[in-house]
Amino acid sequence: MVQKENGSVILKYQKFNRSVRMKQEVVPIGTMRCIQEILNDDRCLSVSIVAAVSKQLAEYLCLLDECFIVIDEICETNVYITKGKYPIVVIDAKSSIAADERALQRNICQYGNFLRKLVTKCDKNLK
Repeated sequence: MVQKENGSVILKYQKFNRSVRMKQEVVPIGTMRCIQEILNDDRCLSVSIVAAVSKQLAEYLCLLDECFIVIDEICETNVYITKGKYPIVVIDAKSSIAADERALQRNICQYGNFLRKLVTKCDKNLK
């Protein structure tokens, strides 16, 4: 039973690893942008980009939550997205086993704050 659960979690992780991944090395210049740079830019974000990033990050956090793994911090300075039609989210943060429920809740709160900042940068002229 435990092996089956572990196996299903591994398969889910491999699926999400295509769209969200932890940064393992230096981000190549020109291929990714830090969310902080995007927020400081004068241009608005498209709703599709915000939706894609928020969906990928939410699904990844749910998977980590199932495994009692937390990310040290989720914020605009350590989240990157690739340029292109289908953005890939890259997180530059350490992960660890959650000591208690508060650590898991802290990740969700950080995600909410992060998402709020992205949404405020959306194009407000959409009809």
